[in-house]
Amino acid sequence: MKLLFKRTFLAVFIPIFSFLLILIGSLSFYVYQKEKSRILDSTKTTFSEHLFQQSELIRAMFASTIKDLNYLALNASFLDYLGTSDLQAQKDLLRTMQPLAQQNWNYRQVRFLDWEGMEKIRFNWHLDSLHLVNADQLQNKSDRYYFIRSRQLKQGQVYVSPVDLNVEHGTIEVPHQAVIRFCKPIYQSDDRPAGILVINQYLNSLFQWLINRNTNLEGDIILLNQEGYWLTSNDEHVPFGFMFKEHQNEKFSTFYPLAWEQLQNNAQGEVLNNDRLIVFRKFSLGFDLKNNKLFQEDELAGSPESQWLLVANIPTTKIQALQEMNRLFRLSLLFTIFILFCIAYIISWLIHREKEIIKELNVLNKTLEHKVTERTTELQKSNLELKALNEELEAFTYSVSHDLRAPLRHISGFADLLVKKNLADLTGQGPVYLNYIKQSTQEMNQLIQDLLNFSRIIRSDLNRTKINMSKLVKEVQATTAESFPDQKVDWTISALPEVYGDRNLLRQVWINLLSNAIKYSSNQKISKVEISYQQQKKQFIFQVKDNGVGFDEAYSHKLFKTFQRLHSSEDYEGTGIGLAIVRKIIVRHHGEIWAKSQAGEGATFYFSLPKITNK
Repeated sequence: MKLLFKRTFLAVFIPIFSFLLILIGSLSFYVYQKEKSRILDSTKTTFSEHLFQQSELIRAMFASTIKDLNYLALNASFLDYLGTSDLQAQKDLLRTMQPLAQQNWNYRQVRFLDWEGMEKIRFNWHLDSLHLVNADQLQNKSDRYYFIRSRQLKQGQVYVSPVDLNVEHGTIEVPHQAVIRFCKPIYQSDDRPAGILVINQYLNSLFQWLINRNTNLEGDIILLNQEGYWLTSNDEHVPFGFMFKEHQNEKFSTFYPLAWEQLQNNAQGEVLNNDRLIVFRKFSLGFDLKNNKLFQEDELAGSPESQWLLVANIPTTKIQALQEMNRLFRLSLLFTIFILFCIAYIISWLIHREKEIIKELNVLNKTLEHKVTERTTELQKSNLELKALNEELEAFTYSVSHDLRAPLRHISGFADLLVKKNLADLTGQGPVYLNYIKQSTQEMNQLIQDLLNFSRIIRSDLNRTKINMSKLVKEVQATTAESFPDQKVDWTISALPEVYGDRNLLRQVWINLLSNAIKYSSNQKISKVEISYQQQKKQFIFQVKDNGVGFDEAYSHKLFKTFQRLHSSEDYEGTGIGLAIVRKIIVRHHGEIWAKSQAGEGATFYFSLPKITNK
């Protein structure tokens, strides 16, 4: 039994729980994705603004360097040095450059190359001061790419080199120094080229500042060159991999190929790459500086390799708001599953219990149907027996009533003979007694006649037709008025609807009710009889109201029973069968009859009949 219960219960529980879980799970996942998108969008906005600020700071710094380069190229001390190259001119140039370099501690070298690439003068920043390099230490830079590119510039242009590591005597300087070079060709007054002015700006401090500035952020800000090599790194990747043979593949596209494709095709944007959010912004020194209107259109001539990429690489596991949401989502999911389990369990138990109750009810119904069938058979049998008894009783009543009339006629006949022929022979109380005999035989005859009428109504078949009730009442009104010639009657008769029934029997109903209304209001000078009706959904309710003596409603249950009277026959004649006949006729027409009254204030009789139907 327990095993069957488990099977039937689980058959209901599993589908309900699965449906609720899928429904709520789908809604929860939708809400989760919407909230996740909102958090990611907020993070994207934050980092996009941060990258814009970073690029603006870099742009401002290098714009200042280019202005310093232009200032130095036009400075009188530098022009004097080009003209004389004596010791005093060098000192004057050193005094001019020293405050300039002190304002930007990243100016590690400032050199002037002749048009053949040989250093003519070089200042190095060393031990917090700017020093002039001895002539025997000057180098030939004619093979350097920045010198070759700078010779191709037009007069007044500035060349911006890509960022790489500083190389001395063919070897990468250790510790590594990230460097960018700003070059400007110098022309003499007769427009003959004099040489190239070069500022080497070291970027280690800038890169370290960029890294340290991001400590409050949830991700890493990195700098890439155009080919995708790291220029800054958080020790996870090797920077400047393009300068080392063993690290040629150490670039962004190797580790994040899908994200790199987006970076290549867009100037700025974001990419969700597996478990990382990557926000990026391209920054080209040459283009951006000119685009910001800080320099003339042709003043800058940047290398294509001088384009940078500022990238925010944010592991989604470090986004605090997202992690908090994930934690709450997991907790809410567990709680939701528990609630769904409870709901599914309760619903399943109710459904299972309902099925059990239905089974029990089916068993009870079958038992009840069997008992009803047995009881119906018994009732049918009893009805047949009762019908037979009623028929025998009605036949007996009819026979007795018919047979009693013959003796009564004899008694009445002999009494009439005595009155006509022998009344003078009677002495004392004889005439009175004889009168009593005549009255009693008349009353007995009326009683027998009423019994015959009652029996006839019970035994007769209904002959249903459509009846104009207003016309029928008018006919009965005239007949009834003739039966009470000495009584004045004030009639109020409303228009009445058509009904479907036995005309003769319903005529008898109106005769009995109107006769009673006049009879029991005969104590009034003028009898008032009102006839009206009310319409309901399925039936008409007719009413007959009088201003007669009325009756006590406490005895209203006796009104419609045979031989039951609420007033004495001495005051109001009658046998007590009239209302019983009325009730029998109304019941046979599937209606009801009742009355309301107060003693001395008249009575109102109501009876209902179904609306017209041929059924």
